[in-house]
Amino acid sequence: MVLEKDPDNIKILEQRLICLHNLGIWDEVEACINRIIFLLKTSEIRGIETVEMLSRHGKYEEAKKVLSSLTKEEQNQEGGKYYRGFLH
Repeated sequence: MVLEKDPDNIKILEQRLICLHNLGIWDEVEACINRIIFLLKTSEIRGIETVEMLSRHGKYEEAKKVLSSLTKEEQNQEGGKYYRGFLH
């Protein structure tokens, strides 16, 4: 299985999450979401991409914290204005 080969790849985990969600395997969905969020918190990824991923997984308070910690330049990246309006 791909997950065992590359368990720290957020993009692979997101694809797996979509499949699990479509299959209705909810305990695996929750485990996958938790793994993705853990990886986001410990990764070097910053910026709007992190805010987008957290928002997509329903972690709005965490997304607000990340968004408020970004510089104005980072906040003005593609999608930044949308998330500022959506999260505030």
